[in-house]
Amino acid sequence: MSYRTITAMKYCIFITVLLFSGCCGCGSRDRYCLNLGNLQLSVYDNRDSIPRLADTQVLTSAFYLELVLNKEQKICFIRNNTILANNAYATSCEYEKYSQLDTITEITLVCDRDYAPGYPAGTPLNILFSMPSPEELNEAKPNETFRLYPKQEPTDTGSYIFSVNILAHNSLLQAIACPVNIIQ
Repeated sequence: MSYRTITAMKYCIFITVLLFSGCCGCGSRDRYCLNLGNLQLSVYDNRDSIPRLADTQVLTSAFYLELVLNKEQKICFIRNNTILANNAYATSCEYEKYSQLDTITEITLVCDRDYAPGYPAGTPLNILFSMPSPEELNEAKPNETFRLYPKQEPTDTGSYIFSVNILAHNSLLQAIACPVNIIQ
């Protein structure tokens, strides 16, 4: 056999092996996510030295909201695929070849009634409360608690129902607090 024939055979074998094996740095990228969980939103009374869950009423100057993100282990990766095979299993690539995705993209706090001038019912109140960022929620540990302190008290007293909406990659999570009567 000639040198050209041997080189051509080696080249064909190399291309065949490349096509039928996984390639961590090439091919199309497929992503899959699993982030199971739910939210809990509660109104707390902060007028004593130890905050407690608010009863049916709370002072305007002493309330805050508590958001608990109950979630299981987050599995959210980008997987590299090859043309004919999807061989990028957890042990087939270095750790850096998988990128964890931030699945939570937005968080919004709303109320069922007018909260303050310029903030009618259903308007996002994020600017009026200390809010966690989507990045903080994505990095949260299971059952981590976030306190949403009001930066501005509500204009009127009365019954309020607060809710938090979290927009994730393909879903919307919502938590609604029990009605609370905010008094002066």
